[in-house]
Amino acid sequence: MGFRYRYVCPACGYAVSVAGGDDYGFMGTTTTIACVECRRLYDVQIFNMGPCKMLPDADLKMKPPACPRSRKHSVRKWSHPGPCPNCGKIMEREERTSFWD
Repeated sequence: MGFRYRYVCPACGYAVSVAGGDDYGFMGTTTTIACVECRRLYDVQIFNMGPCKMLPDADLKMKPPACPRSRKHSVRKWSHPGPCPNCGKIMEREERTSFWD
């Protein structure tokens, strides 16, 4: 089961709910990325267990992290504590906002 937290930049006020790094659930794995062009954080799926992880021919696929708005955007992995993608100041982690699986 994965978790998402609220992250807030104390300098510019940018706020987002993301995992804050690598995370995993029953059917896949996500990572948090910072998109240089969007100046936003996103959780993106990087590993998909496919239709059934118990089958030998399950659809196991690793995906390179990419911006969900455009694969042409430059991205970098992001983890807490990390810089705000909008202004560069360190973001603060607040409450857990959701569980996912």
